[in-house]
Amino acid sequence: YSPYTVKEVCKILRDELMKHGDLYNGFVSSILSVLKENSRYIGDGETEIVAEYGENQLAEEILKRIIGED
Repeated sequence: YSPYTVKEVCKILRDELMKHGDLYNGFVSSILSVLKENSRYIGDGETEIVAEYGENQLAEEILKRIIGED
């Protein structure tokens, strides 16, 4: 192996996520597990998060925003 900088590792991770393969699906599932537990999540006591198109769609939208696809 060769040592990577944090910047290089982030680029590799983003590139893999952009492929929408197993790693992408794993991240979506992880985000979805939080959303399902908190369907009516109220973060600061005032803001309510409602998944208009369902929790799975919201999980994908969150991940796409994180990786810069959206």
